[in-house]
Amino acid sequence: MKKWERTPTTLRNGDFARIKRDTLVNELGGKCACKGADCWHEGECTVAYPKCLQLDHIYGDGAADRKRLNGVGTVGYYSMHLVEARERLQVLCANCNWVKRHNNDEVKNGERVRVKQRIPPEWLEERRAKKRAQVMSRLTGIPEYIRLVELFHCMHEAIIRATEFDLINGLTRHGIEDSRHRPMAHHLTKKWEQQTYFKDNVEDLTSFVQEKHREIEITAELLARRIGKSHLRG
Repeated sequence: MKKWERTPTTLRNGDFARIKRDTLVNELGGKCACKGADCWHEGECTVAYPKCLQLDHIYGDGAADRKRLNGVGTVGYYSMHLVEARERLQVLCANCNWVKRHNNDEVKNGERVRVKQRIPPEWLEERRAKKRAQVMSRLTGIPEYIRLVELFHCMHEAIIRATEFDLINGLTRHGIEDSRHRPMAHHLTKKWEQQTYFKDNVEDLTSFVQEKHREIEITAELLARRIGKSHLRG
């Protein structure tokens, strides 16, 4: 047999590492230790398949612990310090481990990255509504916006005169209307939130309105051909 060939009884370094890891997992219970509080399952987790189990730092301080060990492998160290391992480590299945990381705001290396509280949804919605109101107030002061609304009103009246109510319903379904409760500025504000090309300043907002004005002009020309009008402005 050649020197480099491996016999069935030969163990490599990876084999020793796996044996130490499996031994440590068995010493810590040999199954997922999750009790089901705010997790994907109800009650205790029953996963015990070895290839699905992971070693987890209970307090989410894996990065600091590895720095403390100063290059010594986690499995190798805690295999020799089982009492300390039972205090700092636990066995979790892959699903429970990721849920714990998400719930406790842990990154992959175990370090906590966010200590402040999450923003409540109602606060976030209030902030967005305030931002929309600011954009709407700026829109109504732009001369291009006034021209756009006038063009839309002419187009709307021409559609009504041609009794093309299906067109009006189509515009309404797309959020394009100008009324006291839902003005054109509301529709443009929604479009402004969705775009990423323009920056949040008055100059870019003016360019954005000019772009929408050209789009409605093209729509007006197409409607003029459909309803048989020479123009929609007068």
